[in-house]
Amino acid sequence: MPVRYGGVAFLPGPIRGRAVSASADHFVLLWDFSALLFPGETAGVLLDTTEKLPQGEAPYQVQRFNFNTELHSSIAPSADGRTLLVGTLNNQVMLLNLLNGKIAPQLTGHTGRVLAAAFVPDPQTGEPERAAISASSDGSLRTWNLFNGVEGRRIKYPVSDGAAVDVAISPDGRLGLTGMLTGELALWDYATGEEIRRLKGHTEMVFGGVGFTPDGNYAVSASGDIFAAAQDSTVRLWEVATGEEVALFEGHTNRIWDLDLSPDGRWAASAAHDGTVRLWNISNPSEDEGRVLLDIAPQAPRSVAFSPNGRILAVGLAKGTASNPDYAIRLIDVATGREIRRLTSHSEVVADLAFSPDGARLLSGSVDAAVILWDVESGEPIHHLVGHNSYITAVAYHPGGQLAASGAGDGAVILWEIETGEALRRFSPLNVPVVGLDFVPDGNSFLIAANDDAVHEYRIDATNKELHGWISANRYVPELTCQQREQYNIIPLCEE
Repeated sequence: MPVRYGGVAFLPGPIRGRAVSASADHFVLLWDFSALLFPGETAGVLLDTTEKLPQGEAPYQVQRFNFNTELHSSIAPSADGRTLLVGTLNNQVMLLNLLNGKIAPQLTGHTGRVLAAAFVPDPQTGEPERAAISASSDGSLRTWNLFNGVEGRRIKYPVSDGAAVDVAISPDGRLGLTGMLTGELALWDYATGEEIRRLKGHTEMVFGGVGFTPDGNYAVSASGDIFAAAQDSTVRLWEVATGEEVALFEGHTNRIWDLDLSPDGRWAASAAHDGTVRLWNISNPSEDEGRVLLDIAPQAPRSVAFSPNGRILAVGLAKGTASNPDYAIRLIDVATGREIRRLTSHSEVVADLAFSPDGARLLSGSVDAAVILWDVESGEPIHHLVGHNSYITAVAYHPGGQLAASGAGDGAVILWEIETGEALRRFSPLNVPVVGLDFVPDGNSFLIAANDDAVHEYRIDATNKELHGWISANRYVPELTCQQREQYNIIPLCEE
């Protein structure tokens, strides 16, 4: 049986002994593993895998559902375990009723294979059966109404030949910038999602990050692949209007992990695997020598963030080659390079940092799955934001300062209320790592870059009325054919 593109998932429910699997052989299989539970258990605790299993071919197979087309790993069960969302290699998203075996191929529109699909929970009730979201190799992300199969908003990913590793939105909210695994940057129109141009020059992945200067006239990017034979490890300055590279900053000797721009647009700070944090004068590149602001080798700085007034730089650390690493966050005086204080609580790599708009608080996300809110003045934790089950990859503050978002390695994204430390909303996980996160300036949504070749947008409307209004104004409604108009007696009918 071919297994390429295959996917498996356990079904939710009171007895988590059932699972589904999808394969390129056109079949979805339903399995019952309840016999493997401990006697009296119903919570899905499996026996020791060393126990001898019953002999015979597929002893736990319950049912086969033939889709008559190759299936991908994009399968997602509904919360009640009765319905399965299935992405296919012939560009469709299908709904399978596991109770009666009926297949409804009602979600059509993608022009490439569907690589991921998930139910979307209602932001107020949490019920996940009303809408779905799908991502495709055609470079688009689409949302669907499951009651009528109508497509909602479509976000076109600008480049389909390389994974996104970071994303940023311009200060005026008009442009998006995506750093690519290929080393290119994609500049795109936020309103339409269409690509404007590509910025070329880096020879390795744009992993270190991307950003816009405060005036929106320039973009900054950092590159470097720790596994590459030939290192790039550069910071580059681009003119947005023309896409031309206007400055090249060299000095790092190893991969650049992170990049941040000062609020006044004068400085860029980069954290590299060579153990240094460097400060670059992007407002006057000809006089810049890349001042070393911090050298902590053999450890490596992993993340950097400027305070809103530009006077403090927060630095999160990675292990590097140190035998006894210290993961305390450093607060550094930008003017002097003097360490102000250390924030101590994380037990693993601090992957991302974000200051509150007033600079009084700092948000940090770590590989230890912890998101912590700090008081900058005292250096003490205010809240440990609990909710993620995987390593944290990205954090961001809402422009209003009352909310924050965090993304993780399992694709989960959580919206937090800062004052209480409570999780306000959990967004459907993408099942691929989140690698970049940025709020749109108007505060109504945020963008994430993920390891699925796509940039995804999430609305954070306060009420269902606001959300429904936005959907009505932005949903995609396909043109009906003459045959459809005649079939449903829609006036005016097509003229012969």
